[in-house]
Amino acid sequence: MRRLFIGLLCLCAVLLLPACQPGGEEGASGQSSTASLVPTEDVLETTAGRDLFGGQTNFYYLNLTEDTTATLRYTYSTKDAAGAQLGYASEGGEPSMIELPAASDAAYNVIWQEKEISLKAGENVFSLTGDSVHCLITMQLEGVDEDAVLHAGLLPMVSSGN
Repeated sequence: MRRLFIGLLCLCAVLLLPACQPGGEEGASGQSSTASLVPTEDVLETTAGRDLFGGQTNFYYLNLTEDTTATLRYTYSTKDAAGAQLGYASEGGEPSMIELPAASDAAYNVIWQEKEISLKAGENVFSLTGDSVHCLITMQLEGVDEDAVLHAGLLPMVSSGN
């Protein structure tokens, strides 16, 4: 009987363990992010959920070895609030801003926007800005040569120099 009880306890622990893993779910702070490279489609993808309070919030960093043109695709929700913007900037360059009109949760992952953008060699930073807005966004970059990517992720690339 004791072995059966321990076996059932272990089985429950194994089955419930994935529910404890961090993922794209929002935590208590309202902030979440995931990033991935989908190798079969040569698409970089990231998802971020942010509570915006007037400042710029960086959510994706892409470090490239060469200038490139890519297709930016994105879907988002602002819980019907206006005032959010998606921005991207190359190291030392002027930021480009895209206004994100109010969008409902129902529009998220149903309505996708698409824009051709130029990315420079070096660090390219993607950000969200807004005031008292919660923004959930999934962004895809298509057409970036995998060999040109030094770093793609939620944090900036750390230099190993002196």
